[in-house]
Amino acid sequence: MNIYIVQHGLSEKDGSGKKVLTIEGIEKVELIAGVAAGYGVKIDKIIHSGKIRAKQTAELISKKFNNVNIVEENDLNPNDDVELFKSKIEANLMIVGHLPYLNRLVSYLVTGNIDKKIFDLQNGGILCLNKDEDGWVIKWGFMPNIS
Repeated sequence: MNIYIVQHGLSEKDGSGKKVLTIEGIEKVELIAGVAAGYGVKIDKIIHSGKIRAKQTAELISKKFNNVNIVEENDLNPNDDVELFKSKIEANLMIVGHLPYLNRLVSYLVTGNIDKKIFDLQNGGILCLNKDEDGWVIKWGFMPNIS
């Protein structure tokens, strides 16, 4: 079973004080989502936090994947408890959210310890985790910056 972890695209505060994607953030999300779609990645559903920048990221990715279903989900905010989310995981699910939550979720699934950082997500990047009979492993990642 694969799941996909995505930190929202690069963002900044708009005139009303809400964080929205920047032009660069939009471009990088579209680029990385296009690469993933081009490789034939299968996504059945995208869930995102209630924050605008996560919703915008989910919408951009959905367009690259033939308008796959998008759902706003509770418990995906930066400091939420990752253990609450474990029961919501399903195959081909993409999770769009925030740090430190997503880094802690990856650590929790792979090692069982939220404090053992094993991957450094980037704005707009996609990390694939795979679960088999031995547990969760990092399968691959597409990140906007490789340096």
